[in-house]
Amino acid sequence: MIDVMTEVDNTVDIIDKSDIVERLRELKLIMDSDEEIIKLSINFNAAKEKYNKDNKITKDLIDTKKNYYNNSIVSEYRMLYTKLNNSFLKFNKDLNGLLNNGKDACNK
Repeated sequence: MIDVMTEVDNTVDIIDKSDIVERLRELKLIMDSDEEIIKLSINFNAAKEKYNKDNKITKDLIDTKKNYYNNSIVSEYRMLYTKLNNSFLKFNKDLNGLLNNGKDACNK
């Protein structure tokens, strides 16, 4: 069990220092300071709030979402975030398999 936890710590360190995570940090800084992206985000969030209130999809919601998600910085961020998230899901599945196999071996 300690070997598994050591491997988990090592894997988390590797992920944290990965090119993907570094690029996500860079993109986040850009997104937080770029006036165009901030405006697109504000507009999209306002349209989402209106949708949540009215429970009705409007042309404004569709257009603001499209404009926000089609921004090259936002698009790259979302693509890398999805890739990283999928890696975490696979890692969790593999880790659960290891832990469950280890638990079964200990119970025999």
